[in-house]
Amino acid sequence: SSLDLEKYLTTICEELARAFGLPQAGVALLIADGTHEMVIAEYRTPDRPSAIGIVIPIQGNQATQTAIETRAPIVLENAQTDPHPIPLHPLEKQRGAAALLIVPLIVRDRVIGTLGLESAQASPRKFTEAEMAFAQNVASAASQVIESARLTTELRQELAERKHAEDNLRRRNVELDALNVTTLGLINRRDPDELLESIMARAAALMNTSHG
Repeated sequence: SSLDLEKYLTTICEELARAFGLPQAGVALLIADGTHEMVIAEYRTPDRPSAIGIVIPIQGNQATQTAIETRAPIVLENAQTDPHPIPLHPLEKQRGAAALLIVPLIVRDRVIGTLGLESAQASPRKFTEAEMAFAQNVASAASQVIESARLTTELRQELAERKHAEDNLRRRNVELDALNVTTLGLINRRDPDELLESIMARAAALMNTSHG
């Protein structure tokens, strides 16, 4: 379920943040049209505001655009002053985001979102090559889980739709059986003239229904 996925991604954020000694980490997924991404899971220390639900624009956000285009991690050593024209969300400015590591989430050669790790200005740091490689491996595993959850949701929806169609077909068959019984009853009980009149009346009603 979506709650299980969010719980899993939150755990990933927490494990990475703790391993790297960072106060915040988050996962953002691209919205349908691909022009924005929304934060759906995060880890943060109690003194930092939540980013859950924040929508981040892709256009003009050179760092994220580069991560998406190159499918490789991008590092901003100081998000407040880095030359990348990255429009910081007011919340990022408020919490004093310093170093940022942005890792693309990739499924079947398609970027579906990003994993972001950040340090505070009070404790600036540099991400090592080993840390970036580790974060990339974790992001790859997370991407597969996200895709698996999506496919599971689609399968459940398809099964639900199929069950609905089967229920409708079963109900229709019951109605046809009842109509057949009624028809047999008419044949057995009515004289030919009365039966013909009944059939013509039903045919007229069906034609009116079809054309109406």
